[in-house]
Amino acid sequence: MAQIDFTKGHGTGNDFVLILDADGVLELSAKQVANICDRHFGVGADGVIRVVRSKHLVEGRAILEEEPAAEWFMDYRNADGSISEMCGNGSRVFARYLDATGLITD
Repeated sequence: MAQIDFTKGHGTGNDFVLILDADGVLELSAKQVANICDRHFGVGADGVIRVVRSKHLVEGRAILEEEPAAEWFMDYRNADGSISEMCGNGSRVFARYLDATGLITD
């Protein structure tokens, strides 16, 4: 696996690996996500949050049609690598990450 820059975030008892992929070019397989989340041999996390500009993903473009200000999309994967539509604690960490890194200004 190539080197991937990441940030680790914690929210209400859960921890997440956040990966900035603004252009939506990073392809992570379920196995790669599971390896990243492995607490003994990986970084260790409850899930991976890929931070992508909404316009670069089909799901994000659909959201932009309803909410043009939704610049960023939270592509969330569970620790086993499966795709999840939502994670409450993950969304808190995602919002904090966007704010702390200056990706949103208001």
